[in-house]
Amino acid sequence: MKQFKYAAAVLILFSFMVAAGITLALTAHTDSAKEDFNRIIAQHIGSSIQTQLSEPVAVAQVIAADTFLCKTLQSEATLPQEETAALLAPYLYVLQQQSQYASIFVVSEKTRAYYTASGIAKTLDPQKDPYDVWYQLFLDSGKDYMLDSKRDQLNGYRWILFIYRRILSTDGTVLGVCGVGIYMDSLQEQLSAFEATHAVKICL
Repeated sequence: MKQFKYAAAVLILFSFMVAAGITLALTAHTDSAKEDFNRIIAQHIGSSIQTQLSEPVAVAQVIAADTFLCKTLQSEATLPQEETAALLAPYLYVLQQQSQYASIFVVSEKTRAYYTASGIAKTLDPQKDPYDVWYQLFLDSGKDYMLDSKRDQLNGYRWILFIYRRILSTDGTVLGVCGVGIYMDSLQEQLSAFEATHAVKICL
């Protein structure tokens, strides 16, 4: 009788250990599968965002290397500012109409004039408007280009994702900065769609 009780106790203990082992294995497998799933979703989302941003980054790069733009900025010393604006405004207007971006602009290093498709929108002066500090911060970063999201003064303070690109002369002198801005709405809509489809929460 004692041997039977002992055997039963051993069997129960063994069954418990096996059950615990299976549970742990299943939990580990589930966690591993979930991690793999999250990694795949993250890669897919990252790839989609990269694809969406690759075009405006390329556009900013093309603008910064444009011979007409570089020569116009170099001629600021001999031209009245209004004439420079008259040259750049239609150039930026055509670019903006073709691309349908929220904003395309050029800032001159020489005069700090902020040129848009409508002419000179403002002259950057961080002392008077702290909003303008972005320009020097970008140049001081030493980077060729940078992404920056903020509420744009010239677009009713809507959230815009800007791609800044420095404009250099052939000898490497900084002539200014050009920028391409896209509305954050479209990016937010895309991320919301991902969240709804995959039941995840995306934090950038």
